[in-house]
Amino acid sequence: MKVRRQSYGQKILNSFAAAILGVIMFLASFAVLFWNEGRENLAKAAGLAEDITDSASLDGVKEGKAVCVRGSLDATGYAADEYLVSGDYIYIERTVEMYAYVEKVKTTEKDNFGGSSTIIEEYSYELVWTDSPQKTDTFKGDVNEQPFSFDKTWYNNRIDTKPENKRVKASGLKIGPFSVDNDPEMSGAKRLELNQGNTKILTLEQAALYADYIYMGQNPASPQPGDIRISYKALRSSDKGILFGEAEEGKITKYKTKKGNELFRYFADANSKNQAVDILDKEHRVISWILRIVGFLLMFIGLMAMSGPITKFLSVIPVFAKISNFVFGIAAFIISLVLTALTIALSILLHNFLWAMLIVAAIIAITITAAALKRKKATQMAKAKR
Repeated sequence: MKVRRQSYGQKILNSFAAAILGVIMFLASFAVLFWNEGRENLAKAAGLAEDITDSASLDGVKEGKAVCVRGSLDATGYAADEYLVSGDYIYIERTVEMYAYVEKVKTTEKDNFGGSSTIIEEYSYELVWTDSPQKTDTFKGDVNEQPFSFDKTWYNNRIDTKPENKRVKASGLKIGPFSVDNDPEMSGAKRLELNQGNTKILTLEQAALYADYIYMGQNPASPQPGDIRISYKALRSSDKGILFGEAEEGKITKYKTKKGNELFRYFADANSKNQAVDILDKEHRVISWILRIVGFLLMFIGLMAMSGPITKFLSVIPVFAKISNFVFGIAAFIISLVLTALTIALSILLHNFLWAMLIVAAIIAITITAAALKRKKATQMAKAKR
């Protein structure tokens, strides 16, 4: 546990620095929200792709047009991994995890009468499977907080020498009679079931197969700090799917949309063109909502940071700081929610020119009609008075 004191003056200075960062975050939120609404949905381009089979010819297919090819991928050079027996792998994704200590910190700040504050940091450590283990020399907790029942030198060396995560793709790809240029994105890789026939565990020290893992350790049923497990996802030439790209001189290559985005992807998890289009559309919608939430949070946190100097100034009496934090929090939430909604709506209009023009035309028409009716009513009233 670490305890430190922060003076009233230092809190004020830090709050002004945070307020400047808050202004940047607040402005950045509008940029994120606006850009997000203008992102191209590749599902629309995929939906317009010309559907051909892996036995068809590309003759007659207009260059520059998106195509959708059904079939299985093959290769002149299959993907390989040093712990797997060679096979017809089109794509291999290796994940290496270590049973390691993850450091967690709980920070508590208590305002003192007079403006200063006391900051308490309490550290704890939890054993979890992670593909990015943390070395012990980066632990910040006190000696009595850190785990000590293991050899730290061996543990850190284990992190340095463990196998790396990696992704490997086959070379010389083909789908049916068509060669596949460049490096298509792969999706739909399936968990690889490991067994004695497709692994090389005999070449590994203290290695065994356990629940679709290559396990490096003493007892898989009771993992210890430093134990390692390796799992795989893979696509094979026997897997059928759908490739989106562009037809170019008898081969399939990257398709570039009018907005400059690329569509060059093999869907092993799709049985039809429509299913692949649905996957793209769902991905687009999920990312859109994630970025909307990010924009809202940037705006909210930015506003809270901008109110920091006032809150810290009032912290000379702790109860005032708590009240101001609560009030500013409610206000920042409401303002951020309203501005986020308005920014999203305006961005959608600006990115959709036709809709924007129709709405502007409708507003002008309503304004002109209202003005005409007002003049007509005024004329009628004037005649009635005569």
